[in-house]
Amino acid sequence: MWKKTPFIKVYDNLKNTFLNAGYTESDDYFEFYYDWRQPVDNIAGQLNNYINTKFGAGTKINLVGHSLGGLVSRTYAQRYGESKINQIVTAGSPHQGAIPAYLAWSGAQLKEGDNWESLGLGLYLHLHQGRYNSPVTAIQTLAPSLKDLLPIFDFTKNLSGEIIPVNSLHTANNFLNDLKTDLTPTLTDLMTNIAGNQQSGIKWVNLGNRSLADRLLNRWADGHPSSYDYTNDGDATVLAESALINNANQIQIANSHQDLVQTTTGIETILTALNLTAIPQTGNEQPARNPGLFFLLHSPAEITVTAPDGSQAGFNVASPMPNAFYSPEDKLLLIYNAVSGNYQTEITGTGNGEYQLDIGQLTDNGEHWSSLVDEITLGETDDWTVNFNLQQPLEDPIIDDNGQDKINQAKLRLEQLKLQTKPKLRVYLNRITRLLNKNGVASLRLALTSTYKFRYWVNKFAQSDAYLKSEADQIGQLLTQALVTIGQNSYSLTKKQVQAELNAALKTKQQLEAKAGQINGANEVLGNTLDLINRYSDRAQTSFNQNSFWQTHADALVVRVLAIEGNAFIR
Repeated sequence: MWKKTPFIKVYDNLKNTFLNAGYTESDDYFEFYYDWRQPVDNIAGQLNNYINTKFGAGTKINLVGHSLGGLVSRTYAQRYGESKINQIVTAGSPHQGAIPAYLAWSGAQLKEGDNWESLGLGLYLHLHQGRYNSPVTAIQTLAPSLKDLLPIFDFTKNLSGEIIPVNSLHTANNFLNDLKTDLTPTLTDLMTNIAGNQQSGIKWVNLGNRSLADRLLNRWADGHPSSYDYTNDGDATVLAESALINNANQIQIANSHQDLVQTTTGIETILTALNLTAIPQTGNEQPARNPGLFFLLHSPAEITVTAPDGSQAGFNVASPMPNAFYSPEDKLLLIYNAVSGNYQTEITGTGNGEYQLDIGQLTDNGEHWSSLVDEITLGETDDWTVNFNLQQPLEDPIIDDNGQDKINQAKLRLEQLKLQTKPKLRVYLNRITRLLNKNGVASLRLALTSTYKFRYWVNKFAQSDAYLKSEADQIGQLLTQALVTIGQNSYSLTKKQVQAELNAALKTKQQLEAKAGQINGANEVLGNTLDLINRYSDRAQTSFNQNSFWQTHADALVVRVLAIEGNAFIR
């Protein structure tokens, strides 16, 4: 059975209002939790089973749904009838779709907005990284519900400013179009739609040309977003025009998407729609998502985090952090309103084995996810320093002053990778481990390039296994950071030398792109390689401009090795 997300408090005030008004949980007040990743029709079917199990014939119920929940309630009524429905109240529900769903479905872009829905999706994708060559394929496979939330109104323009009709886009939302066609007056008479307004959100997505990597990865099939036009006619996630249905009872209030169901105004509006009189119970609002720090620990261990001010959250804390949520059952820790600084993270072993710590940095510049993998024994304590900069988050926030921690993590991940590989590839991984054991800059540099060459050999011996190649990149990122740290502590690189390396890497990239441009259609395996090349080449250029020459040197090395992999797909 699907359960409530442990750190979500958005509905606590509304629930407490009903209970304080005399309703009793599991008697005349019920909550239905569902897997938001599934197609909406599937969820509506599950709601139908739930209602048939809980309520007998002749019983009338009120359905109150927020966001996707309101769309599920409406779908239930249209698919299974209105016989048990007294009223349906929807708040901020995307009855005509939501633009953020398009950005995620078409381009795997999750960074627009400050909503809790994208956090769940971002974490889910992070935990499943490496299973797919294309992030778009990953998101469309793992969260098919997003297709049901694509807008059915015009919301895109071309570079000339002309509106692109929604029915001319590559992916049609037949689900919402069918609901709109089948909507009956008897149902709209039972419905109240509450929409938020006066909150800035995207109104128009201006589409430009796709990049080569976009085409190969089947990303942004309608064009790459070049800019956005904003409006205040919505709740910052769902536009008012989408949250309101013609001929239903329509109410608009100046609330954001989550405030629609947790503020006094929002709760009073819901009560009025239900013809109920009660005093809204507030004071337990969901904090803003950004800026925040998210920790998810996989056994066998417990976690304690000490903030820059000395307060603590997690297991067996001495000075509780007031702005944190900790779930011992899930080993999940979320710090709200996180300030920039170092967070001392203590991992205490409750058994023997490997553990993984997933870290999410939630900022207005997007979500940044990373993982730490290490070993621990019963009673042992590992100490890590997590640096959080809400303005410029680090790709890997774990601080390592001498690079050795990164090398040790790389070795462990290499050992894990060996268990997944064929004998020929295992021999190659053993060679990388031996290089890391030499503890020198030259051997570390060779281990880094060999790690990315391993991706090439995966293509030869393992049929371009996405997981093996993703793991190689994760190891490569650790070795890149170790090389930069150790290199900077060893000796200086000249600007002239690094400029030559950068130019050579960019030339190699251009040559590969010229060849890849001749390929017709999508090629996700090649697109995955080009996406990595773009990431490292962009960082190499930025680092050079900032005089971070060791970072430029390391990234230029990776670009040239990845180009070998890319060329192998073209020959």
